[in-house]
Amino acid sequence: MFDIFKKKQLEFLSPIDGEVFPLAETPDIAFAQGIMGDGICILPQNNIICMPFDGTIDIFHTLHAIMLMSQGVEALIHVGMNTVELKGQGFKALVSLQGEYKAGTPLLELDINFLKSKTSTLMTPLIIVEKPNKSKLEIIRDSGNVHTGELLMKVTL
Repeated sequence: MFDIFKKKQLEFLSPIDGEVFPLAETPDIAFAQGIMGDGICILPQNNIICMPFDGTIDIFHTLHAIMLMSQGVEALIHVGMNTVELKGQGFKALVSLQGEYKAGTPLLELDINFLKSKTSTLMTPLIIVEKPNKSKLEIIRDSGNVHTGELLMKVTL
C-alpha cells in the first residue's frame, strides 16, 4: 500500500569468487584513497567476471576494466593493477564490448596464470564512480570470501 514511500535500491552482487578487502587495502593509491570512488576490492579465486546487477556496460578496448551503469549509478570493475599495459592480453570478452545485460551474465574470462605473471596483483576494485545526489552507498561486505552473486554493496536511491 505504501510502496510509493519505499526507496529504490541498486544491489551490487559479487562479480567473481574471491576474497574481499576494504578499498583502502588496494595497492594503487588512487583506488585506496577513494579518488576514483568508494567501494571494495576482490582478489579473484576463479576466472570469470560476471555482471553485478542488471544494467548496461562499456568494456574498455584493453579489456582490463568495465564501466557499468544502472538507475543513474556508474560503477567500475578494474581487474588487477597496471593491467591496462597488457593491451588485452590475458582477457577474453564473453559479450559485446557495449550492451545491456542481466545480473550474473558472464562478461570477461581471465587467464589467471598469465595475469599473475605479468602484474603485481590481481586485486580488483569494484567502485561507485558516480551516483545520484542524496543516494547512499552501503558496503555490506568488505572482508572474507564471497561467491559470484553474493551481495557486496547497495545504493539507496
